[in-house]
Amino acid sequence: MRRLRQSLGTSTDDNIYLPSGPIPKGPVSIQRHYSFRFAEKWRIKHSWIQGTRILPCAYGPNFFRRHPLADHPELQQEENNAFYDREGRIYVVADVKTKFQEGVYYLDRDFYVIGHVPDGFERDGYKPFCAQPMPDSPHGMALWILKPNPAFGTDKWIEDAVPTQVNGLTWLVRKVPPLDMGPGVKETRTIEYWTLPIPGTPYWLAMQFSANVRSLVEFPAEHVRMQNIFYELVRSVKLEPITPAPAPPFVEWAPPPRKAPPPPLDTEPAIPLGTRPILR
Repeated sequence: MRRLRQSLGTSTDDNIYLPSGPIPKGPVSIQRHYSFRFAEKWRIKHSWIQGTRILPCAYGPNFFRRHPLADHPELQQEENNAFYDREGRIYVVADVKTKFQEGVYYLDRDFYVIGHVPDGFERDGYKPFCAQPMPDSPHGMALWILKPNPAFGTDKWIEDAVPTQVNGLTWLVRKVPPLDMGPGVKETRTIEYWTLPIPGTPYWLAMQFSANVRSLVEFPAEHVRMQNIFYELVRSVKLEPITPAPAPPFVEWAPPPRKAPPPPLDTEPAIPLGTRPILR
């Protein structure tokens, strides 16, 4: 993806560029829709926001639409790539240049990312599939699919959570007061945790809404609008049972290791001990 001096959700000319061109501009609204097979148990569907400087979710296109299996046309129905659970880890099927037109599985993520990424979300190191700080107000929202691990802080997401039914799904909802981050600060913290245990799997689908005290005091109308959009996104989540279908043979792929950078041009190669010249 090409960006113009861009951090998450911003660029110098208000455009974010994908291979197909700049993403649509306009006010924040719900316009993107995703669907994918998950662990050969569920079809997961949900919507996401679109607008000026708003990024799409990080799902790949459906591999089986490009390389269909003749005996299983049902694998072509979804817009996005299927997720497979193999020995307790999530993989997606994809094609890689070195193995074109062959189903190659790669570990999508261990879900936990070491290091801090300052994107305004309390994510405890977990990498979201969808994440968006708002460009014009201190608000944000994000969506994860993850395997919870108390060692990485996921217990906090459901601490004192209230079970809440939405369209037949039971979410665990935790709400906390917004923090005062200081005047003029756009940095936010999560104030609503919506966590959906995916039945029959060890995974969660989690959505979070973030804000700060300034969001409510200086942007009260926008706060209500962003919160209502977030609730619409929660209501868009659907789990539909599916009949398992065989996938291509499991061929694990991992990116090649990075090569060490070459030494600076002005650095002489090291001389082994015992061979150094004697300077007189």
